[in-house]
Amino acid sequence: MISSVNGSHSRPKINMTIKVKQRQYGISIHGHAQTSLVTEDIWTCTGLVGVDKKSGTVFLAHFDLPTTAKSLPEIIDELKKHTNDLSGFKLYMVAGINPAIAAIFGGLAISCVFFQAWAFASAFIVCAGLLSMTRFAIRQQLRKLKVFQGDPIWLVHSNAWYGLGKCGVRINVGQLEGPEVFCYGRMGKSKEFNTPKHAGCRLSKADDSA
Repeated sequence: MISSVNGSHSRPKINMTIKVKQRQYGISIHGHAQTSLVTEDIWTCTGLVGVDKKSGTVFLAHFDLPTTAKSLPEIIDELKKHTNDLSGFKLYMVAGINPAIAAIFGGLAISCVFFQAWAFASAFIVCAGLLSMTRFAIRQQLRKLKVFQGDPIWLVHSNAWYGLGKCGVRINVGQLEGPEVFCYGRMGKSKEFNTPKHAGCRLSKADDSA
């Protein structure tokens, strides 16, 4: 299932797709050969998309830990190489698994082991907290940097597998109204979008990124 915030605009011909892996970011510029950014396997992770209609610049980042939010200054420095004014960017945030639903399932699983109300409550709080920490860290870092106008627009949790599924994101440079989000319930990770080897706690630039 695909939901799009950009309505039913016709798609431009895609010349190249920049695959943004987990713990990576990619940038694309209008008029360059790189015309599409895509990431998958957003489950406990968080995707951040930025679109600037004026300059035709877009970026896509795939965060998987709260510490990776510290990569935002580096992404901003890279964006400034292509446009001086970042205030025109509209930001979107995408998550996979729904923290509330995951917390309920986690709480039920733990309570089945210990048969205690405290076990359910503890697991519920831990699951919801862990899944929300990365998203909270991104928002806090964005507010601290004061480069973009306003908070990211929240798009969707996965609607696959009763809220326990994954999401992917695609943004085309020729369509600057917003990203496409698709949800699915596949287990395991795609080799194309798995975390790069030797990845540290910061995001690296994707191959073919501007």
